[in-house]
Formats: sequence, C-alpha cells, structure tokens
Amino acid sequence: MKLRALMLSVLALASMAYPAHAEDAADYPSRKIKMLLPFGAGGGGDVLGRLLADRMGKRLGQTIYVENRTGAAGTIGAQQAATSPPDGYTITIGGMTTHTPHPETFQVSLEIAETYEAAFVPSLFAGVARQLVEFAGITPGQNVLDVGCGTGIVARMAADRGATVTGLDLNEAMLTVARRLRPDLSWRQGDAAALPFPAAAFDVTLCQSALMFVPDPTAALREMARVTVADGTVGVQIWASPDRQRGFRPLADAVARHAGPDSVDLVATYFRLGDLDEFTRRCTDAGLAVTAVQTTEVTLHAPSVEAYVTTEVESTPLVERIDDETYARLRADARTGLAPFCDASGALALPFEIHLIRAGR
Repeated sequence: MKLRALMLSVLALASMAYPAHAEDAADYPSRKIKMLLPFGAGGGGDVLGRLLADRMGKRLGQTIYVENRTGAAGTIGAQQAATSPPDGYTITIGGMTTHTPHPETFQVSLEIAETYEAAFVPSLFAGVARQLVEFAGITPGQNVLDVGCGTGIVARMAADRGATVTGLDLNEAMLTVARRLRPDLSWRQGDAAALPFPAAAFDVTLCQSALMFVPDPTAALREMARVTVADGTVGVQIWASPDRQRGFRPLADAVARHAGPDSVDLVATYFRLGDLDEFTRRCTDAGLAVTAVQTTEVTLHAPSVEAYVTTEVESTPLVERIDDETYARLRADARTGLAPFCDASGALALPFEIHLIRAGR
C-alpha cells in the first residue's frame, strides 16, 4: 500500500517500547502488543501504522494489533498510550502534533520505503501503474505530474514512454528511494491538496492508489485540475467498492460469519472511494468532467492463504475482538473460500477490481 497525505514520525514512545524491568526482557514479547494510532481508519497514518505493525510483528514473532483512538488532533490517542503501563505491550506512533507543541511534517522511515518498493511494487503496483499510464495515453514530450508518487513506479513508466515527469509525495523517504532509482527525473516533496506548482503547468496529471489516503480527496482533485492545462488530462486510479472485489469476498464473508457483519469494515478501509457515482460527483465538484472510465482487474500475490489472512486480520483491531477459537474458525473458513485462488504450491493470486478515471477541465 502507498503511504500518503498524513506524514508521521516512525516513533514509538521510549517508555513503552521495551519492558520496564530487566527480568521481563528475556521473554519479551510473551503476548500480543497493542499499537494505538491517534489517526482515523483509512488515512495515511492508519496505513503506515498497520504496515509497521505487520513488519514489527514478524521481527518480534508476536502479534501486534492496531486500535484507532482519534480526537483532539491526535492527543487523545497519544495520551492513552503515554499513560499505559510501561511494559512494552502498548506502543504508538505519531506526528509532531501528538509529541510536541510545535507541529511540523515528519517522515516515515527509509526502511519502510525500501520495503514498499521491494515488496508491494512488484507484487501489485507495477501492474496497476502500467494500466494507468496506458489509459492516460502518455506520449513522448508530454509534461507529466505524478501526485502521491511513492517510490515512483508511475513516474518511471511515464518517463519510459518519453514524457518529462515530475513526481510529488509528502514522504521524503519515499522520494529518497525514487531518486535512487531514477535520478534523472524530478522529485518534489509536497501536499496533494496544495500542489507547489503554478496553474496549467502539466499536460497530464496522474494519481495512483493515493486519493483514498488524502483527508480531502475533492481538494486534491481540485488542485490536480488547477495544475493541468485546459485541454490536458487528469488520470486517477481508485479501488472498486468491497462488494465488487471477488478476491476480497472470501475473507470478508469469513469475517462476517465469525466476527459479525460490522467487523468487515475493519479490513475494508482501502476501498472507501470505490463508488463510481460518488467519485464522479467529487470530480464535478473539483471542476473536472469525467471523459472515460475503465474498470479492470489486477492481481495481488501472496505466498499463502495463511500469510494473507494473518496480515489482513492481525494488523487491524479485529484480532483483539475475536478469541483464538473464533480466529481459528475464521482462518479455516477463509482457507476454504480462498482455495480457488491458490496454485499447486499454495501461493495466492487474488484478483482485485480497480477503476481508471480520465477527466479534463
């Protein structure tokens, strides 16, 4: 997943990161760890927290589950974490608004950015980028902006077609990886909702898998329209709504059966902009007229059903809301439902539906 919009410090409060007593350290962690996120579900901070929880959990050999505690610009969640027992079983991450009285932009770690490029780009986002660039009709000589570029897969593919490309992201670590991979391209740090470019600066403006992490997607679309020439193209990729995701449905059905229908939302936040009618209205409100829509499927690869279910369940509050017996039933149910998507080795290839939207001013 891309990490957008709300940039965080990759900080765990020091008093909570390790056991308080030396005698506890030898077998730490011996039980599940809670990561309190002072950010809303589905936003950039939420996505980053879940990615960190998954990666840290694998390193520690223990489940790290996420709970969102929002309010008061993040201070409610941060305060709850700060007042938890200093035993290493409650951790948090946050921005400067939660850790100091002087807010400023913080960056995710370079390790996370490198992991994103090495793991998520080849397994999913390279295929999505190829489709978006082709759909937008990028041609040699065009001036192209990639908004929320991450490590730059869309920008690189547009440049390979002969375009002059600028990639923009809030996260400096993502841009560091992008610069390493393509030092010949222009990379800028900036906010999708306040693009640091003059009006009509680009022939084509693209955005892949990023708008769902922007606090105000309509404002970002409005900015994309502003920096695009009058006869230019704005090209956006979003994920279709959960009810259209046949690769997601077996897990969603298993969650609904064993944890309750309301729990499905805990593992489905990525699809929040998937309603095409609603998204078209956002475009209209942003001063854009949708000229073409293409709905297609891409494939997410995972080494096994177990790995996929573990990531999807244990990086969300769902893992804390179900007991071990319920989790075992959920796993077995998901394993049966996802079996048709496995090859002979057990590797998983899940189809996910995406929408490609082309619009103009």
